Amino acid sequence: LGDVYKRQIAGAGTLIRPDFVVPYLAIFLFVLFYDREHRKFNFLAGAGILILFAGAQTVFRLLYFGEWFPNTYYLKLTGYPLLQRFTKGFYVFLKSIVVADALLMIMPFFILFFRRDRKIILIFLMVILEVLYSIYAGGDAWEEHVAVNRFISIVMPLYLILISYSLYYICKYVVEELGARNVIREDMKLSSLKIIFCVVIVASIFSINSNMLGALLPYRAAPQKSYARKLVVQAYALKKITTAYAEVATCELGTVAYFSERPMIDILGKVDKKIAKQESHTIDTIGKYIYFRPGHTKYDYEYSIKEKKPDVIVRLWENAETIKPYLEENYITFKFRQSPFDYMWYLKKDSPNIIWENLDRLKEETL
Repeated sequence: LGDVYKRQIAGAGTLIRPDFVVPYLAIFLFVLFYDREHRKFNFLAGAGILILFAGAQTVFRLLYFGEWFPNTYYLKLTGYPLLQRFTKGFYVFLKSIVVADALLMIMPFFILFFRRDRKIILIFLMVILEVLYSIYAGGDAWEEHVAVNRFISIVMPLYLILISYSLYYICKYVVEELGARNVIREDMKLSSLKIIFCVVIVASIFSINSNMLGALLPYRAAPQKSYARKLVVQAYALKKITTAYAEVATCELGTVAYFSERPMIDILGKVDKKIAKQESHTIDTIGKYIYFRPGHTKYDYEYSIKEKKPDVIVRLWENAETIKPYLEENYITFKFRQSPFDYMWYLKKDSPNIIWENLDRLKEETL
């Protein structure tokens, strides 16, 4: 970890995801603390490489977008009460521990009683910083679908190593105690340790994710495949009834935009700096302390619908009733079915970018 070449590889991680700076900082702090003899060099080299990679991206962003930070920074980390963001982040962290299995999640801390070598401490430092970052960010948008979110998941393989390590020492202690009490013979200790350890590891895996086996079966995988197919069908349906110049407003941008090849209006602002810098929509109930969904709290129908006037509106977000009177006056409702999915879109009246004669044909064809 101490040489410049390895630091360059770690620094390059910020080109994949800007928040790779978190594990980079963990390594940076670790090297500073333990390699005291070369502390000055480590500081200059580590800080210099981080500034080089992060600075280069910032300069490019300023020149190209005119912004200091990525659009998702403004979208997710501004315009929402700080306390409510923190409480949501802490809530989903505690929930992750319970869902994954609280006992197993705290078990790695027992390793510190057996071994305190640097490798273990480095892993702990990386995990702790990622957890703090997740809390700071307010967690993720759809925590109910996963045991841990995308921030913590990148260090989970390392944490699973710590869990396995701690289970090994616990199993070893049990076997030694059984041997000391003459429950098992001396020559059976090693084989007993292997058997017990394997059983405990398998049980732990199923404890962390009791649905692991079921998730591998087709009927469990179907919901996600079905949702993805729904978006793809939606994209090809758009292609069927619109020209290449039709502007489409939706909340589900990626798949639909890619396969439809149509200009998109992002209702939730992930690629719209005006919406990203607005204030978030919040709730006033006690649930506000655990409600926050990063990236899904900002929308402006006056801007996205009335001002931009999309040719097709595929999907609205929350509080859609506020824009319904405008839609009833300026759009027609178009419902169709592509088995097993039902769709309801809004089509701008008299839009030259909609191929009106294809509407009935779309209802009859199978995409």
